[in-house]
Amino acid sequence: MCTKAYLEKGNEKSAEFGMKGMSAPSDWKGTLKPGESAYVVAVFDPAFHCPSGVGIISRNISFETNDPDNPYLELSFEGTVVK
Repeated sequence: MCTKAYLEKGNEKSAEFGMKGMSAPSDWKGTLKPGESAYVVAVFDPAFHCPSGVGIISRNISFETNDPDNPYLELSFEGTVVK
Protein backbone atom coordinates (compact mmCIF):
# COMPACT_ATOMS: atom_id res chain seq x y z
CA MET A 1 0.00 0.00 0.00
CA CYS A 2 2.98 2.33 -0.23
CA THR A 3 2.18 3.10 -3.86
CA LYS A 4 -1.11 4.33 -5.27
CA ALA A 5 -2.03 5.85 -8.60
CA TYR A 6 -4.90 7.66 -10.21
CA LEU A 7 -5.78 9.12 -13.60
CA GLU A 8 -6.29 12.85 -13.91
CA LYS A 9 -8.02 14.36 -16.95
CA GLY A 10 -8.74 18.07 -16.69
CA ASN A 11 -10.77 18.53 -13.50
CA GLU A 12 -11.67 14.84 -13.33
CA LYS A 13 -9.86 12.41 -11.05
CA SER A 14 -10.35 8.64 -11.06
CA ALA A 15 -10.56 6.40 -8.05
CA GLU A 16 -7.15 5.59 -6.52
CA PHE A 17 -5.62 2.23 -7.38
CA GLY A 18 -3.27 0.41 -5.02
CA MET A 19 -0.73 -2.35 -5.21
CA LYS A 20 -1.98 -5.63 -6.68
CA GLY A 21 -3.50 -7.87 -4.06
CA MET A 22 -3.32 -5.17 -1.38
CA SER A 23 -6.43 -3.16 -2.18
CA ALA A 24 -9.98 -3.81 -3.22
CA PRO A 25 -10.42 -4.13 -6.97
CA SER A 26 -12.03 -1.16 -8.66
CA ASP A 27 -14.59 -1.19 -11.42
CA TRP A 28 -13.68 2.38 -12.41
CA LYS A 29 -13.35 2.88 -16.15
CA GLY A 30 -12.27 6.01 -17.96
CA THR A 31 -12.42 7.05 -21.58
CA LEU A 32 -9.99 9.10 -23.62
CA LYS A 33 -11.14 10.22 -27.04
CA PRO A 34 -8.65 10.32 -29.91
CA GLY A 35 -6.32 13.26 -29.35
CA GLU A 36 -7.26 13.64 -25.67
CA SER A 37 -4.64 13.30 -22.97
CA ALA A 38 -4.55 12.57 -19.27
CA TYR A 39 -1.97 12.09 -16.54
CA VAL A 40 -1.25 8.99 -14.52
CA VAL A 41 -0.31 10.32 -11.08
CA ALA A 42 1.78 8.07 -8.82
CA VAL A 43 1.78 8.65 -5.07
CA PHE A 44 4.50 6.95 -3.01
CA ASP A 45 4.30 6.99 0.81
CA PRO A 46 7.78 6.27 2.23
CA ALA A 47 6.39 6.22 5.80
CA PHE A 48 4.54 2.97 5.00
CA HIS A 49 7.80 1.04 5.36
CA CYS A 50 8.65 2.64 8.72
CA PRO A 51 11.94 4.42 9.41
CA SER A 52 13.91 1.38 8.27
CA GLY A 53 12.51 1.68 4.72
CA VAL A 54 15.26 3.90 3.35
CA GLY A 55 17.25 3.40 0.18
CA ILE A 56 16.55 2.89 -3.49
CA ILE A 57 12.99 2.00 -4.48
CA SER A 58 11.57 0.90 -7.80
CA ARG A 59 7.85 0.70 -8.48
CA ASN A 60 5.67 -0.20 -11.47
CA ILE A 61 2.16 0.94 -12.31
CA SER A 62 0.28 -1.16 -14.84
CA PHE A 63 -3.16 -1.04 -16.36
CA GLU A 64 -5.21 -2.54 -19.17
CA THR A 65 -6.64 -0.60 -22.11
CA ASN A 66 -9.01 -1.33 -24.97
CA ASP A 67 -6.38 -0.16 -27.48
CA PRO A 68 -5.58 -3.21 -29.63
CA ASP A 69 -2.03 -1.89 -30.19
CA ASN A 70 -1.42 -1.32 -26.46
CA PRO A 71 -3.73 -3.58 -24.43
CA TYR A 72 -1.45 -3.49 -21.38
CA LEU A 73 0.69 -0.56 -20.27
CA GLU A 74 3.34 -0.49 -17.58
CA LEU A 75 4.96 2.65 -16.18
CA SER A 76 7.87 2.60 -13.78
CA PHE A 77 9.65 5.02 -11.50
CA GLU A 78 12.65 4.90 -9.20
CA GLY A 79 13.78 7.04 -6.31
CA THR A 80 15.85 7.11 -3.18
CA VAL A 81 14.13 7.32 0.21
CA VAL A 82 16.17 9.24 2.80
CA LYS A 83 15.58 9.90 6.49
